[in-house]
Amino acid sequence: MGPFLNRVRELARLRKAFDAGAPLVTVYGRRRLGKSRLLREALGGRQGVYFAGDAREAHVQRAALAAEAGRVLPGFGDVTYPDWTSLLSRLYRDGPKGLVVVLDEFTDLVDASPELPSVLRNHIDTSSGNV
Repeated sequence: MGPFLNRVRELARLRKAFDAGAPLVTVYGRRRLGKSRLLREALGGRQGVYFAGDAREAHVQRAALAAEAGRVLPGFGDVTYPDWTSLLSRLYRDGPKGLVVVLDEFTDLVDASPELPSVLRNHIDTSSGNV
């Protein structure tokens, strides 16, 4: 991967939001402008889970996200989550304080799981701010 250039302001804003425990940060823009790289850079040395959605079925994406979360929460990926609510509930409940979860390519996730935005909203609304 080449050098990371010309995103100083955006990187600072994301890191500040992550440090403040913002429950939701949205990054949007045209394709192929470096948003995914920006998000990975912003995670830096933080405890975080980075997951990029794709066109696979919802249950496959939940399993893949759970496997990624297992890097931070041992055993997390050993469980089959029947829906997004069960996965997010456990992640919010058991995740270490300050854990940052990046859901990249969110529109692909929503294409496979149209309920995901409202599930996330409900978790954010009822969350204690853990994640």
